[in-house]
Amino acid sequence: MTSPWFDRQPQDETANAVYRLFCFPYAGAGASLFRPWSRWLPGGIEVVAIQLPGREARIDEPPLCSMDDVITSLMEDLPPLLDRPFALFGHSTGATISFELARVLRQRGLPQPDLLMISSQDGPRHKPACQRHDLPDTEFIEILRACKGTPDALLRDSVLLEMLLPCIRADGAVYETYEYRPQPPLNSRIAVFHGREDDMVSAEGLASWRVETAHSFHCHDGFSGGHFFLHEDEEAFSTQVNKELEMFLP
Repeated sequence: MTSPWFDRQPQDETANAVYRLFCFPYAGAGASLFRPWSRWLPGGIEVVAIQLPGREARIDEPPLCSMDDVITSLMEDLPPLLDRPFALFGHSTGATISFELARVLRQRGLPQPDLLMISSQDGPRHKPACQRHDLPDTEFIEILRACKGTPDALLRDSVLLEMLLPCIRADGAVYETYEYRPQPPLNSRIAVFHGREDDMVSAEGLASWRVETAHSFHCHDGFSGGHFFLHEDEEAFSTQVNKELEMFLP
């Protein structure tokens, strides 16, 4: 199927795939973030990267600013891709989106992920300390600089910032206005990943993911780097992702 929500590998490269990995990017990022992953993932896995509106191939669409809007729109196109076993991966805001998606799939009686991989995000019961998405530009840009995920050259470029900031603000709103609704734990394994120098998460917040699953849980905490450790320590990160996925491959 063709949908603007999904960035997929060419069909001739995935014809024999037996498993899908749906990947959700961090705030402001696009699906291209995950295109290199196919070079180190186990064989037989198709990467399906989620492309939110307002960036890359969807640059002309307005970004979505609430969790309900993201999930409702995504669910219009997702069910046909649930025809084989799958896992979900999400980094930062993308992690919370992937978690809520898993719960909506269960509510609708649709297939469940074997595995939910959470990267650089506290559990959904932990509310953000403050609302940052609606700060003035000068303050918001300083927060982005402190996160060390956006090059300084881009933060000094007013033209690029004009295109980038609306998406980051919108994704920030998705996370910061998300209302956790208590439900029974998922039946998917939850694996958490984070960098040792990430001051945007807490030990308590990361550990709190344990209560969201009736399956198994593990926190991978040996990675070098901060909030964007998946770029800083890619070799160690990719090794652990592969080990998680191999538990569920046919």
